[in-house]
Order: sequence, then structure tokens, then C-alpha cells
Amino acid sequence: MFKAIEMNFVTFVNYAIRLVQTENESRLFVMGMSGLSTGLYHARGFQPTEPIRKVLSDGLGYKEISTEELPFYAGDRIFMLIPGNAVSRQTAEVMMQSSLWGNLPAVRNGLVHVLEAERWNYGDAHTLVKLLNLLPELLLSTSTSKTAL
Repeated sequence: MFKAIEMNFVTFVNYAIRLVQTENESRLFVMGMSGLSTGLYHARGFQPTEPIRKVLSDGLGYKEISTEELPFYAGDRIFMLIPGNAVSRQTAEVMMQSSLWGNLPAVRNGLVHVLEAERWNYGDAHTLVKLLNLLPELLLSTSTSKTAL
């Protein structure tokens, strides 16, 4: 199955984000050298946008950004990591209903993949193998719902 999508796979620009709601504030992170993104960015895999490339070259596991910065970091696909916390989930839903989110090319093109952070935001071998099995299904589909896998 990977062979069938290999040619297109290397052309995608990717962006993995995580939104966390703390007691008094929402915090938005782009993922760098940790968790899910370690299985996505690769010379023969997803290529990061320039701002994400800087996060990676600086060796950062993640970087906090403002919601207004989303368009500068977003690629043509988004992997959205949704936390299990109910308040954080609600905050993510509100953000994903905003016009700023709706205007991102990945959102307009149905290329947003919503994943459970507690299940997918690890860089260990077991999670990476599961991710490799899931990726073909994700890449061949478009996002039609906000259901997290």
C-alpha cells in the first residue's frame, strides 16, 4: 500500500499541532522533535514547512505558538492531536470552528487528521509501527468529520 502512494507522499508538507487547555488559558503547540512528528518528518516522508523546519533544526520537541500564527506554520496536511481532557477537547472544537482554522488550506481541502494525543503522541517503536499501519488509510482519505482516531 505504501508503494501506491509513495510518489505523492514525499510532496506533502506536514504540520502536527497539539492544543492544551490549562486552568486559565489555551496553549497551542507545533510539534518538533517529539511524539507523533518523529514518525512523520523524514527525507522520504513529510517535509516540514519552513517555520517547522526551524523548530526541528533548533532541536526543539515542540514550540508554543499563538492561534494567529497558525497560517504561517500550517502545511497542506494537518495532524491535530486532541488531548483527553474534556476542557481541552472543547477548546480544540471551538478553535476548529473558527474562521481562521476554516481558512487554512489543509482544512479547506479536507486534509486534517484528528488523532487522540494520549494514543498517538509518542515516539516509541510500538507507536511508530502503529502509525505506519495507519498512515496509508489517512493519506488516502479526506477529513469529513472531527472524530479523533
